Amino acid sequence: AKYRDESAMLEQPFTLTFGPEIAVDHALLKLAQGQVSVSGSISPRLAVHATAENVSATVLTPFVSELPSEGRLSATADLSGTLSNPEGIITAQGRGLRARRVSSVVMPASLDARALLRERTVTVNAEVSAGASLRLTVAGDVSLRADLALDLDLQGQGELSFLNPLLSAEGRNLQGRVSLDMSVGGTVEAPRLSGRATLSQGAVQAVQRGLR
Repeated sequence: AKYRDESAMLEQPFTLTFGPEIAVDHALLKLAQGQVSVSGSISPRLAVHATAENVSATVLTPFVSELPSEGRLSATADLSGTLSNPEGIITAQGRGLRARRVSSVVMPASLDARALLRERTVTVNAEVSAGASLRLTVAGDVSLRADLALDLDLQGQGELSFLNPLLSAEGRNLQGRVSLDMSVGGTVEAPRLSGRATLSQGAVQAVQRGLR
């Protein structure tokens, strides 16, 4: 099968059952230079184990163009409950991630994330880091109810020079370090940010104009 320039190929025969129960037995796909496996019951009760191993991050590009264009992603999911009210644990790891338009001189980023689904709420704990240049953590809850309410804490620190590969073409250069201590409320459609961002030893240089 092919979707948006990405091909998925079956690695082995598998069984898909329809009837009082919908289930899949040992589906194994080759996808984006990695593999994805799914096995278990889907309906009426959810009892699924799924994995993704070493899938290229380019698989996300057709959906969000600014997401990493380099690196590898792996994930596991063990889900129970029902499709309308899933429960379980999802973990994800990313290594060697690099977003589009970011220079190769910037250290690739790593992602480690864990999501617990329970009582129509996703409890998230995630960290993104790129050496000493960037560290960002997100922790809290996202409601799966109709309002998709957010209750998240956002903490981070990083060097502003991380952005220079994006600004150099405009003749600008940033220096300094920023720290974040913020909360995210509201909903997915209308997030509300509060908290503070602290800048230390900050400087902006406009090379072409000789300004600093």
